[in-house]
Amino acid sequence: MNAVAENAAERQFYLSDLIGKKILNGKEKIGKLSDLVIKENGAKFPVVTHIIVGRPFGNHFLLIEWEKVVSISQKEIIVNIGNIFDYEKELAEKAILLRDYILDKKILDVKNREVEIVYDIKLVENKNKLYVTSVDTSRGRLLKRMKLGFLANNHPEAVKSATLSWSYIQPLENISSFSGNIKLKVLREKLAELPSVDLADVLEVLEEDARTELFASLDTKTAAEALDATEPRIQRRILSTISIERIAQIFNHLSPMEIADMIWILPQEDSEEVKQILNKEVAEKVRKIISEHDIPASTLALHRYLVFPSNTLVEDAFIRYRKEAPESDVTMYIYVKDNEEQLKGVIDIKELLQANPNTTLEQIMTRHVVTVSPSTMRGELEVIFKKYRFRALPVIDESRKIVGVVREKDVFQESPT
Repeated sequence: MNAVAENAAERQFYLSDLIGKKILNGKEKIGKLSDLVIKENGAKFPVVTHIIVGRPFGNHFLLIEWEKVVSISQKEIIVNIGNIFDYEKELAEKAILLRDYILDKKILDVKNREVEIVYDIKLVENKNKLYVTSVDTSRGRLLKRMKLGFLANNHPEAVKSATLSWSYIQPLENISSFSGNIKLKVLREKLAELPSVDLADVLEVLEEDARTELFASLDTKTAAEALDATEPRIQRRILSTISIERIAQIFNHLSPMEIADMIWILPQEDSEEVKQILNKEVAEKVRKIISEHDIPASTLALHRYLVFPSNTLVEDAFIRYRKEAPESDVTMYIYVKDNEEQLKGVIDIKELLQANPNTTLEQIMTRHVVTVSPSTMRGELEVIFKKYRFRALPVIDESRKIVGVVREKDVFQESPT
């Protein structure tokens, strides 16, 4: 595919790489970066509001607004201020300092159990603003801070990335140089289960090279989920940088509606190339979604879902669920069939978790299942979803065999126009 010619304005830094860098007022050196002041404004990522410039010989530090920063690099930071003595200010009472307050602090979960320690902080510059996007808990970052990076290079496990998105950190309260810790919004046990779609937040603010590198490191399913959650502008950039083979693999984990949305935002030449990789059935569904206002359930239906025999024990269903769910498009429900493959009931995954392991699915399933036919049109599907508040509906044929599942998100997702 042809690369989309767009200028990338985002760059990423580690706090430890910036601390100690010289600060220039124009061409005059006025000190070194001592710290960064951030503000939590209710958004997912705090924004840097000031830089703190340390000065030699006991001189008072300088507190300079971020708006005065002209450029920032791994080598130096250039500001544009007048009389430097005008910036010999005191910190606001509730100012939050990244280096002094956050670095090397413990990270606690919601039960105040220690999870990790903040060894570094990742920052992203985007549209002339600097954001805190994540904390790094890897030993590799600690070794690099200690100027022992060569040790990290000899121990691959140490340099593995171990970042935690700031979106999982509670608002900072009662934190200072010597008190307070970083608290998470989740339990320690849940850290490994964080939704991969949160990667979209980072993908949207990373510079082009860093975004490409991160996306390339994701497994295909995670990449598909993250791509689906990003804004169209970033989707277009990402799709322009990956091979047509990789796109084909990713599209295998997306619904026809999601694929149609992505094809729609691509340049004509690229969209035609992408269409060629789709199998005939998916390609026809995508064509209908793009060209027709009202479409039938057969076009929106997905064919990777969970359907188990009615005599399956709950404990066996657990085992089968763990095995099959990662490759399924619909995981919130388990559909139950009889010996003739007819749909007999449905079980919400939450109900399965609460059921006696020794009971059968037939004993706990909901028998009165709301279903639709392949010819049920999108307008009617919307009415059914609004009435029953389901997250998915099974599509059955004339013999009551399940032939697909329609997700609520696909029905209410706006069609490309």
